[in-house]
Amino acid sequence: MFSNTRYCILLFLFLCLIVASCTKGYFVSELNVNLYIPQLVKEEVKVVHLSFHGSKGEFLLAKEVAVADIQEKKGLIKLKVPVLNVSGEQIIVTCASDANNELVYNNDLFNESSIRSVSVAANKHCFAPSANYRFSRHQIKVYPFGVRTSIDTLEVFDKFLHKGSIELNFSSMPSDIKSARVNYYGLGSSLNFYGVYNKSNGDQIQQIIVFEPSQDSYVFNELFLPSVGQKVAFNSTSGRDENSINDESPVTEAEYVDFLIEFLGADGNVITTYSLSEDDSLVSRRSKDVEDPSKCVLKSRETLSFTFKKFSLVNIGIVGWDDDVTDGDLSPM
Repeated sequence: MFSNTRYCILLFLFLCLIVASCTKGYFVSELNVNLYIPQLVKEEVKVVHLSFHGSKGEFLLAKEVAVADIQEKKGLIKLKVPVLNVSGEQIIVTCASDANNELVYNNDLFNESSIRSVSVAANKHCFAPSANYRFSRHQIKVYPFGVRTSIDTLEVFDKFLHKGSIELNFSSMPSDIKSARVNYYGLGSSLNFYGVYNKSNGDQIQQIIVFEPSQDSYVFNELFLPSVGQKVAFNSTSGRDENSINDESPVTEAEYVDFLIEFLGADGNVITTYSLSEDDSLVSRRSKDVEDPSKCVLKSRETLSFTFKKFSLVNIGIVGWDDDVTDGDLSPM
């Protein structure tokens, strides 16, 4: 009786060792990607949405990682990404930091993936100004499970904020104007993974501004995706040329910025409007920054400034975020 009991105990312990060994081996062999994102470790960004696509553009994996997810792992992000090439397969990784206010479409082919702006109310073609997310694209080499695992560092620098801003300045506004609705046209409503700013037919960006009582002047500055048709100039953070990714997107001319401002009274009714494209006096707004005011393009990391006195446009200016900013110049957000 005692001998049988001892035998059962020994057999049980032996089986436990086998299960533990297999379990440990299973997990080690299945995790074939180790990523390190310094800005996430330093909490410069709170969340990173990672998308993985194969060398032919096929979808492999999507993963959202928050600061709390890496605190117990020495900052490493360990993932299982399915690949077949034993010698190592080059895959594409896109990072969108703090994009929780945007919609990331990445569960399909690379050339069909994008980050889309948030729609306003029930209108699927009307979008809010853009969130403050950074976007970067990288290439890494991944091996099948258990072959080899290295650590790849992916950066999401502040310079990967591929946005522009539009600044509206108002002065001498009549007291019966309480707010304004600004509808922008020609700006991107999505950024595809190739790095091209796009929009669907009929898309517009809408901004609501409120005029506080007893103020003489107002400044409203919001982030936007740049004009449709422009492309992001990706910078390599891994020693490889991130621009070498095969780009099948069509080359198009950048669209010009246009907007319609509806000035509203206390009851929300429209009192008067201003349309940039219908302003016959635009030619007189030419400056050293803007040669043709009717053909303004919002570029990445630039601010377009429009100054109004009452309901009339009196000045247009452009300032690059990475230029030296002096007193009196526009400053980036």
